[in-house]
Amino acid sequence: MGLPTQESLRSLFHAFASFGSRTEVNDMDAARFVKMVKDAHLLCNQLSIADADIIFKRCKAKASRRISFEQFLAALLMCAEKKGSSLEAVVRQVLDAGGPVVHGVAPESVRLHDDKSTYTGVYAKGGPKAVDAPKNDLAVLLDRSDADVRGVKLAQPA
Repeated sequence: MGLPTQESLRSLFHAFASFGSRTEVNDMDAARFVKMVKDAHLLCNQLSIADADIIFKRCKAKASRRISFEQFLAALLMCAEKKGSSLEAVVRQVLDAGGPVVHGVAPESVRLHDDKSTYTGVYAKGGPKAVDAPKNDLAVLLDRSDADVRGVKLAQPA
């Protein structure tokens, strides 16, 4: 591989290794490697997700859970052998991926929430506004003049 290809592959390696992390990571774990294989569209009849996981485990150090860039290159070579293609074709496919792809899920519509014509109660009719309400102080809360007007007399001390 030429130097520009190796540098762009190194930056792509760091992009996939750091995916979902707030900092740049210098080594890649198994989940990020499988994501790279999926995003680069390397999966086929000869190379499955299980094969990619096995290739990762063969390339990593015995006690480690992550691979370095050099081990990543060895893993790409093993992927090329498993697919029955050249290393250059696999590297080109990885470089064409351009980096990790974020897959999101769009929420389904909820009829009673999204359709405002189905709102009930305060939401449909509008409710009291804080600026329209009378001043809330102790005199308003303890005002019993309405009760006296309706004929309900408060108990008088004897």
